[in-house]
This record gives sequence, C-alpha cells and structure tokens, in this order.
Amino acid sequence: MVPWLILVATVLFALGPWLRQAIERHARGQVPHLVATGVEFLTALYGGYFGAGLGIMLMAILTLLGVRDVQEANAVKNAMATVVTSAAVMLFVVTGSIAWAQGSAVLLGAIVRGYAGARLALAAYFGLEAGA
Repeated sequence: MVPWLILVATVLFALGPWLRQAIERHARGQVPHLVATGVEFLTALYGGYFGAGLGIMLMAILTLLGVRDVQEANAVKNAMATVVTSAAVMLFVVTGSIAWAQGSAVLLGAIVRGYAGARLALAAYFGLEAGA
C-alpha cells in the first residue's frame, strides 16, 4: 500500500498548483478549514504510525493549501514531521510499545548513519575529502 500512497502524494505534489487554482475557483479562494484540518490529521495519523513517504505527502498537502515557495514548504514540512514523529514516539514510550534493546540498536545506527551521511554529502558537495 505504501508505494500507492507515495504515488498519490507525488501526483498531488506535481499537480498541486493546478489543483490549488481549481480549489480557489470552487471554494471562493480558500480550502475550507475543516477540509484542510481533516487532511492534515489523517496524514499525521499515517505518519505517526508508519512514516514512509510522510515528507512527500506533507509537501503535496502544503502545495494544495497554497504554500508556493518550495523552501518555505520544506521548512514547514520538516517542522510538521518533527511534531508528528515526536508525538508518535511519546505515545509508543507511554504505552510500553518499544522493544528497548532492538530500538536502541536501531537508534544508534540511525544516528551514526545520519552524521556519516551528512559528512559525506558535504564532502561531495564541496569537493572535499571525506576524512577532512
């Protein structure tokens, strides 16, 4: 199901400006608040449970809601994803749903990969050696 969700989100993102214009014509210039809130809530539920494709889904929604600047949409997307993920983690901790030994191993690996990936990306971008 995830590939289909990502495909739908990608198509929504690509068609976002056109769909936004259609919504503005039909809804007198704005997406109805209840519709926007409902879509954001459903996306947050999905993202909190699974997370895969959350970024592209949020970008598609922000485009539909009228955020035209990609840099601004990316910043808002990152903030929203952080809130969704943090809330999900807190819920999993409170309900005792985390296998701490395995989760700690995954967390350590993610931290190491994150720092190593950022370092390699910067090195590649600036043409520096990875060990510098």
